[in-house]
Amino acid sequence: MGNVVHPEYGSSDSGYLAKLSSSVAIDTSSGETSGYCVWFPDFTGRTLTAASTVVRNGNWFVYQSNLSSTAPTNTVAQPFGVGTLPTSSNGQFIIDPAHDLVNSDICADARTVAGCVKMTYTGRNDALSGRVGYLNAVPREALLQGGSGSPPSPTDMFRYCDSNFRTPLDTIENKFRPGDGSAAFRAEGSATHSSETDNAFDTGIPGASITSVGAGVPSGMCTGIGFCFEGLPEDSTVIFDLVKTIEWRPEMNSGLVQPPPTTSPSGRNLVSQAVGLLDARVPGWQQEVKNGLKSAGAQVATMAYEGAKNLTIKGGLAYLGM
Repeated sequence: MGNVVHPEYGSSDSGYLAKLSSSVAIDTSSGETSGYCVWFPDFTGRTLTAASTVVRNGNWFVYQSNLSSTAPTNTVAQPFGVGTLPTSSNGQFIIDPAHDLVNSDICADARTVAGCVKMTYTGRNDALSGRVGYLNAVPREALLQGGSGSPPSPTDMFRYCDSNFRTPLDTIENKFRPGDGSAAFRAEGSATHSSETDNAFDTGIPGASITSVGAGVPSGMCTGIGFCFEGLPEDSTVIFDLVKTIEWRPEMNSGLVQPPPTTSPSGRNLVSQAVGLLDARVPGWQQEVKNGLKSAGAQVATMAYEGAKNLTIKGGLAYLGM
């Protein structure tokens, strides 16, 4: 993402801008070579301590398994998202990049302006194997019930995704797509489930995990993005990086002055119009190979996987003087 700018949702609200990032590294040293990462950028989640156990209610879910057909659990005994990577059958919620700021004493509420999730393979090039897929428009309900009433397996995710290919040597990126629920400012709320207004999910205290009932918008309105993967080489590492820009409003007792309100020149939701224009003029704009041009090694690997029909490879090799 480049320079940050205020969103033009058409409202007269305004706040401060902040660009934040976080990452998580997963390894396959125990044979967990398949899995997926799904992030719901409209939310920031929270960390709740209950019964001396830290529970990461949140919006960024990462799961690994030995077999692509194995799905995460969501039961009272093993609630969805409260495990520890890599050897957990229920996956793990990772804290959102904006969580600490939104949960601080100076922030009243926030909304997402922009975001992206990146996937980088950092293992041996000569051992590269497997495939990855882009995940877009993942409903929260589907993440809990999309596998015939249970959380989906990596195999289910590959059936769902619209684009998959050989594991690349280059960093790949999936961009946040603002929707109808993105214009709302959301606050962290109190430490009780019924008051939490910025969770994509409520984890299982005392039962199984559910989609949050206090999120302020219908569950299907704020969808997730990410990647699925299977067949990665053992003893390798993959890094997921999240970059997120939020517009946030200060608490009254923080000492910060509220920025003056602004409205888009037309008074309309320019964010929605911009997304529509991108869809029409730049199909596939959410999915990108970092820096726009694959390395020579990655192009050769892609050619071997997809065949020479991809003419962009020839153009890339010509550009590199090969």
